Amino acid sequence: MTLGRALRGLGAPGIFLAPPEPVRSITGVRRDITALLGVAPRGPAWLPVDTLEPDTDVAAWLATTRRRRSIAVPVTSWDEYRHHFGGFEGPGRLPYAVSSFFAAGGERAYVIRIVHAHGDRFADARGRASGRFEELTTTGGAPVELFARTEGGWGNGLRATLRFTARPVSFEVSGPRRLVVDLREWIPGGSLLRLRLTGDISELRYVHTSMEEPDPTGPGRCRVLTLDTPVAIFPDRVEVVTASLEVVDGDRVFARRELIDGIGLRADHP
Repeated sequence: MTLGRALRGLGAPGIFLAPPEPVRSITGVRRDITALLGVAPRGPAWLPVDTLEPDTDVAAWLATTRRRRSIAVPVTSWDEYRHHFGGFEGPGRLPYAVSSFFAAGGERAYVIRIVHAHGDRFADARGRASGRFEELTTTGGAPVELFARTEGGWGNGLRATLRFTARPVSFEVSGPRRLVVDLREWIPGGSLLRLRLTGDISELRYVHTSMEEPDPTGPGRCRVLTLDTPVAIFPDRVEVVTASLEVVDGDRVFARRELIDGIGLRADHP
């Protein structure tokens, strides 16, 4: 009989039986996964929580939206790290720690880039490189601006080019605001049309609605485009105007190019 049981059996006050300690085995802990944080010349730093809706005032959205800092980005190699965060050209010791980790046999590193906080959300956005398109404004006269995805001097190496293309389409006039085109034509609402009139005159109209309807000239169905404003003179030719945005990243190691085609010029364009 143990002392505890003996005293408990005797009714001694405040004495309780202590259960035996379990034998704890030493288990292995993975050392090929780690988390590292520090300063990097580029890479994710802020993550928006709110969704940016069409026709949103971007400046006001940046000043009021909720964002999370310190995004953990998993990388599985030194090359993947350099693709996201750059190399040794920036300040700090983060790249040296990451390269040493993978050189020692590491499998995965969760990298967190630390950036400066200026005190409010709108001021934080100023840390990103930005630029304006020359001679291009919105309907209200405001300049069209582009912002780098994340802050840092790396954004100064971005080069953006906006091009416009006009694709002719076959059509039939069904009224001052209605055009009938082939059902297979992808001309959604918000598309910009250039109407060629007699005398080499051009007018621009937006597609207000794009609906599938029965073909008024025969069997089958067609697509009817309703314009935002009527046309006084029937056009001789109709063209669909779209834009393409090309962005070139001037990174010396990972030169990147992104091309977005089929861009509409109104917020309701998909």
